[in-house]
Formats: sequence, structure tokens, C-alpha cells
Amino acid sequence: MKKIVFFLTVSFVVLGATAQIQRKSVIVAAIDSAGSSVLSTPKPQEKTGKRKMIKELNLSKSQLQQLKEMKKNNQVKKDEIENNTKLSAEEKKQQLRNIKKEQLQKLRQILTPEQLQKLKEQRKENIGENMMEAPTDN
Repeated sequence: MKKIVFFLTVSFVVLGATAQIQRKSVIVAAIDSAGSSVLSTPKPQEKTGKRKMIKELNLSKSQLQQLKEMKKNNQVKKDEIENNTKLSAEEKKQQLRNIKKEQLQKLRQILTPEQLQKLKEQRKENIGENMMEAPTDN
């Protein structure tokens, strides 16, 4: 009888912990889709998509290094903004928009015109694919 009670107790604890983990990932996904922060790790398909994009853009080592540095710096800036309790939500949004604008300008400096064109085409394709995967409310 004690073994059964112990087993049931352990089962409930494990199920409760699993439910909390799943709920947290749903919240993180909702935050990501709202665009306010990037808290979760990239999904495997996102990593392969980025690798494919890098390969198709035929980036040089110098370009890759510049892009990594830019991403790292932007992430630090984003974290500082998101963790700044003195800023209002609107101020945070505006500063995050400014970071995106700066990032786009830097991207235009790093990539060649041909690479920029390929990137635009790939993004359009990805948006179309994401729209096809989006659930519909019936």
C-alpha cells in the first residue's frame, strides 16, 4: 500500500512539473510572437532555416563575424531595455523599434545588394510558409 501511495505521489509531482514547463514554453512562445522579447531557444527547424539562409546568401567569414557581433550587441541592448523598470511600455517599444532600424541599416552595410535581394526573397517565402501553417479559427 505504501508503494502505491508513493508511486502516485511521485506521478503527480512529475506531471505537475511537466505541466508547468509546458505552460512556460507556451508563454514564451506568446511573448515571442508578440515581438516583445526573445526568451526561448531556437527550434531545430529555425536553426536549419538559418543555416540554409546563410548558405544560400553565400556569406563570407567577415560578414558572418559582423552579423554575429551585431546580433550579440543588439541582444544586450534589448535585454537592457526590457529589464529597465524606469521605462514605460511605450518607451520600451520605441527603443526596440530604434534597435531594429539600426540593425537594418547595419545589415545593408554588411550585405551586398545581391545578398540583400536574396534575403528579401527568402523572407517573403518564409512569411508565405508561416501563413500556410497558421491555424484557422472555424
